[in-house]
Amino acid sequence: MNLSPTTSPAAGTARKPLLRDLDDLHRRLVEGVSDYAIYMLDPEGHVSSWNLGAQRFKGYRADEIIGRHFSTFYTEEDRAAQRPALALRTSMLEGRFEDRAWRVRKDGTRFRAHVIIDPIRDDDGTLLGFAKITRDISDSYAQEMALRASEQRFRLLVSGVTDYAIYMLDLDGHITSWNAGAERFKGYKEPEVLGRHFSMFYTEDDRRDGRPALALHRARTEGRFEGMGWRLRKDGTPFWAHVFIDLIHDEGGTPIGFAKITRDVTERRAAELRLRELTSSNQELEQFIHIASHDMREPLRKVLAFSDLLLQEEGQQLTEAARGYLGSITAATRRMQALLASLLDLTRVTSQGRSFEPCALGEALREVCSDLQMMIGEKGATVHAGALPTVEADGAQMRQLFQNLIENAIKYAREGVPPVIEIAEQPDDDPERITLVCQDNGIGFEPQYAERIFGVFQRLHARDRYGGAGIGLSICRKICVRHGGSIRAEGRPGEGATFIVRLPRRHRADSL
Repeated sequence: MNLSPTTSPAAGTARKPLLRDLDDLHRRLVEGVSDYAIYMLDPEGHVSSWNLGAQRFKGYRADEIIGRHFSTFYTEEDRAAQRPALALRTSMLEGRFEDRAWRVRKDGTRFRAHVIIDPIRDDDGTLLGFAKITRDISDSYAQEMALRASEQRFRLLVSGVTDYAIYMLDLDGHITSWNAGAERFKGYKEPEVLGRHFSMFYTEDDRRDGRPALALHRARTEGRFEGMGWRLRKDGTPFWAHVFIDLIHDEGGTPIGFAKITRDVTERRAAELRLRELTSSNQELEQFIHIASHDMREPLRKVLAFSDLLLQEEGQQLTEAARGYLGSITAATRRMQALLASLLDLTRVTSQGRSFEPCALGEALREVCSDLQMMIGEKGATVHAGALPTVEADGAQMRQLFQNLIENAIKYAREGVPPVIEIAEQPDDDPERITLVCQDNGIGFEPQYAERIFGVFQRLHARDRYGGAGIGLSICRKICVRHGGSIRAEGRPGEGATFIVRLPRRHRADSL
């Protein structure tokens, strides 16, 4: 039995109008597309049809372009390189040609095009022409180029960084990239580390304890790992590292690896340990001074008391030289008492400092001038004060700062010249800080001693000429440092001294 389908002459006649309708529908569909240029070429490459999309972004009407060669849309350099002919030949031989390249509109402007050329053949395989589809991808190309430029800048940035080791790991911890910073302080060149596990930088003890795996686990589950520890260079020497490991995802959110940043903080760690030691030593020293000062005050009082008693009861029997000796003992003892009191004041700056609160500096200065009224009057001194701001500070220490500066100016006045002290605020480049200037008309000092005068027990003049323990300015500096500020001095002999104080207007909550 012949079961193959048959077609009667009547059925074939009925199908012809249907085919014509389908062809018309197809033609209208192609002509109506406006986002793609869809048109036909004859076997030699001449345009034989044209749609709305081609007219929209190439600029030619159908009557202007049909019959012309499609190389019209190519750039001059592409025509010279025979690229149109190559495109048709590739399409015939391989069954399709696809490219992304520059094309030219009617007005001469260029656009980036995605081009597909397919050969069209009849049932016998004879070439009838080509179907050509072109899409304007200028916008996406610009975005792609911007992304590539951004990625290139990032790669250059990362590769050029020398203070940090920045490199990538795959999900198992194997190294997939390496920068100059990693090479500089780990000692390995890129070919020596690519593909190796990052645990190679850990100490044997850390590897045995599973610290590399723990770091990756934390980064994978929490998104980031941060830690510090010893790491090893290529030559086996250790360094103290500050490490970040961040989990990296693709656009779909799937983890693809880790970004690892390592910084060598060996010097910073050594400095922190040294600072910790110094702080501890300083605390011990302050405690010793505090205890020793208290323990020595009673013996000194007894020395003074018995010296006075001896002078009162046996003074008539003492020779002039003996009374002189007693006077020297008394003077030396009183100096020792003053010295101990100054040392206690110095240690109290940190050990007994109060919390920082709003302090009106103008009011603090007025209180100090009131307390020193007798001294100021006896020396014929004048204190001029400008408007001073309010800052967050230890009010008692601000008063001590002003008092020490005023007493220092009065002490080192020029002979026969009444002391004049001017205290005012000056503009500061940092809006979060203030600058105070205390200027006097005293004896001044040589500029090379501008730092020395802040040292403990440092004196530029003989004790018999200018009294004091030589600690007042040291206390000023310690107060300024405690407040996160600074003090420096300027001066010239016979022209007075100027002290410049800088203080923060406010403090962070964790520093109060």
